[in-house]
Amino acid sequence: MHTRRFPRYAIDRSLTAIVFWEDTPIRKVHGRCRVLGEGGVGATLTDQLFVGEVVRLDMPPLIGVYATVRDTRGTEHGLEFLYSRDGHREAIKNLCAMAANGRSC
Repeated sequence: MHTRRFPRYAIDRSLTAIVFWEDTPIRKVHGRCRVLGEGGVGATLTDQLFVGEVVRLDMPPLIGVYATVRDTRGTEHGLEFLYSRDGHREAIKNLCAMAANGRSC
């Protein structure tokens, strides 16, 4: 039986995935974050990303969290966080705690 490292929480917030090419943003893909966990998000996006692609996710109040695309099914995406800056992990833990307590995040 497979168990997840982190619990997941249903949420509904706007999200933008920014695709880069050699440090230059080349495409913004808008969508909605549907599932949040400390390890990543499940999102519905307006365009398809590709497995292995690294994107920057802007999801207010979180700005500039990098993630890699782990799964796609059409416009449904599973993205795993790549923690690269101090404070990102703590900010995501706080959002997860709010979602776990049923508070709007």
